[in-house]
Amino acid sequence: MKKALAIILLGIGLILTVYYGGRAVKTYLIIRTIEANIEEPVKLKRWMTIPYLSKTHNIPKDYLYQAINVPAKDNDKRSLRYLRKNYYDGDLEAILLAVQRAIADYDPGKL
Repeated sequence: MKKALAIILLGIGLILTVYYGGRAVKTYLIIRTIEANIEEPVKLKRWMTIPYLSKTHNIPKDYLYQAINVPAKDNDKRSLRYLRKNYYDGDLEAILLAVQRAIADYDPGKL
Protein backbone atom coordinates (compact mmCIF):
# COMPACT_ATOMS: atom_id res chain seq x y z
CA MET A 1 0.00 0.00 0.00
CA LYS A 2 2.76 2.41 0.94
CA LYS A 3 4.62 1.56 -2.25
CA ALA A 4 1.54 2.28 -4.39
CA LEU A 5 0.97 5.61 -2.62
CA ALA A 6 4.61 6.60 -3.14
CA ILE A 7 4.37 5.77 -6.85
CA ILE A 8 1.15 7.78 -7.23
CA LEU A 9 2.62 10.80 -5.42
CA LEU A 10 5.81 10.55 -7.46
CA GLY A 11 3.74 10.43 -10.67
CA ILE A 12 1.71 13.48 -9.64
CA GLY A 13 4.91 15.34 -8.78
CA LEU A 14 6.43 14.43 -12.14
CA ILE A 15 3.31 15.61 -14.01
CA LEU A 16 3.29 18.92 -12.12
CA THR A 17 7.01 19.42 -12.76
CA VAL A 18 6.61 18.84 -16.49
CA TYR A 19 3.53 21.10 -16.69
CA TYR A 20 5.00 24.07 -14.82
CA GLY A 21 8.42 23.57 -16.38
CA GLY A 22 6.84 23.81 -19.83
CA ARG A 23 5.03 27.00 -18.83
CA ALA A 24 8.27 28.50 -17.53
CA VAL A 25 10.07 27.72 -20.80
CA LYS A 26 7.20 29.21 -22.82
CA THR A 27 7.27 32.39 -20.72
CA TYR A 28 11.03 32.65 -21.09
CA LEU A 29 10.75 32.41 -24.88
CA ILE A 30 8.04 35.09 -24.96
CA ILE A 31 10.12 37.46 -22.84
CA ARG A 32 13.20 36.84 -25.00
CA THR A 33 11.20 37.66 -28.15
CA ILE A 34 9.86 40.87 -26.63
CA GLU A 35 13.35 41.97 -25.57
CA ALA A 36 14.70 41.29 -29.06
CA ASN A 37 11.95 43.44 -30.58
CA ILE A 38 12.68 46.31 -28.19
CA GLU A 39 16.35 46.38 -29.18
CA GLU A 40 15.45 46.29 -32.86
CA PRO A 41 12.04 47.97 -33.16
CA VAL A 42 11.70 47.62 -36.93
CA LYS A 43 12.95 44.87 -39.21
CA LEU A 44 14.21 46.75 -42.27
CA LYS A 45 15.00 45.30 -45.66
CA ARG A 46 17.01 46.93 -48.44
CA TRP A 47 14.07 46.89 -50.87
CA MET A 48 11.76 48.92 -48.61
CA THR A 49 10.83 52.45 -49.63
CA ILE A 50 9.87 55.40 -47.47
CA PRO A 51 6.22 55.32 -48.70
CA TYR A 52 6.09 51.59 -47.85
CA LEU A 53 7.40 52.23 -44.32
CA SER A 54 5.02 55.17 -43.99
CA LYS A 55 2.02 53.04 -44.88
CA THR A 56 3.16 50.02 -42.86
CA HIS A 57 3.78 51.98 -39.65
CA ASN A 58 1.10 54.65 -40.20
CA ILE A 59 3.61 57.52 -40.15
CA PRO A 60 3.57 60.47 -42.57
CA LYS A 61 6.22 59.99 -45.24
CA ASP A 62 7.24 63.66 -45.00
CA TYR A 63 8.11 63.05 -41.34
CA LEU A 64 10.29 60.07 -42.29
CA TYR A 65 12.09 61.97 -45.04
CA GLN A 66 12.75 64.86 -42.66
CA ALA A 67 13.89 62.51 -39.88
CA ILE A 68 16.45 60.76 -42.09
CA ASN A 69 17.51 64.03 -43.72
CA VAL A 70 16.67 63.01 -47.29
CA PRO A 71 14.69 65.18 -49.73
CA ALA A 72 11.27 63.77 -50.61
CA LYS A 73 11.38 64.94 -54.22
CA ASP A 74 11.95 62.06 -56.66
CA ASN A 75 12.71 59.56 -53.87
CA ASP A 76 9.29 57.92 -53.41
CA LYS A 77 10.20 54.96 -55.60
CA ARG A 78 13.76 54.68 -54.28
CA SER A 79 14.68 51.83 -51.95
CA LEU A 80 16.61 52.13 -48.71
CA ARG A 81 19.56 50.66 -50.61
CA TYR A 82 19.47 53.57 -53.07
CA LEU A 83 19.11 56.15 -50.29
CA ARG A 84 22.02 54.56 -48.41
CA LYS A 85 24.29 54.71 -51.44
CA ASN A 86 23.37 58.27 -52.43
CA TYR A 87 22.73 60.08 -49.14
CA TYR A 88 24.66 58.10 -46.51
CA ASP A 89 27.87 57.32 -48.42
CA GLY A 90 27.08 53.61 -48.28
CA ASP A 91 26.88 53.55 -44.46
CA LEU A 92 24.25 50.88 -43.88
CA GLU A 93 24.16 51.21 -40.11
CA ALA A 94 23.61 54.98 -40.21
CA ILE A 95 20.52 54.87 -42.40
CA LEU A 96 19.03 51.86 -40.60
CA LEU A 97 19.47 53.54 -37.23
CA ALA A 98 18.04 56.81 -38.56
CA VAL A 99 14.92 55.06 -39.91
CA GLN A 100 14.47 52.92 -36.81
CA ARG A 101 14.87 55.93 -34.54
CA ALA A 102 12.39 57.94 -36.62
CA ILE A 103 9.77 55.18 -36.43
CA ALA A 104 10.34 54.56 -32.72
CA ASP A 105 10.27 58.27 -31.82
CA TYR A 106 7.18 59.13 -33.88
CA ASP A 107 4.46 60.71 -31.77
CA PRO A 108 1.33 61.80 -33.66
CA GLY A 109 0.42 64.20 -30.85
CA LYS A 110 3.53 66.35 -31.44
CA LEU A 111 2.78 67.05 -35.11
